[in-house]
Amino acid sequence: DGTLPQTIGGGIGQSRTCQFMLRCAHIGEVQHGWYNPKEVEQLKKHNIFLLGLGEFESDPAATSF
Repeated sequence: DGTLPQTIGGGIGQSRTCQFMLRCAHIGEVQHGWYNPKEVEQLKKHNIFLLGLGEFESDPAATSF
């Protein structure tokens, strides 16, 4: 019929949807990015760990090769 299917857009829309579905407190838990080191330290105090910082020992992809 020529109509487009309902989809989730790219970028921030998908990340926010994942954040909601996974019950994450910070978008950095589902989206890799650069974050202020002071903010990262504050988040760590609340057991919030951001992607791409190599802090997940159980995830071999999180460490540099």
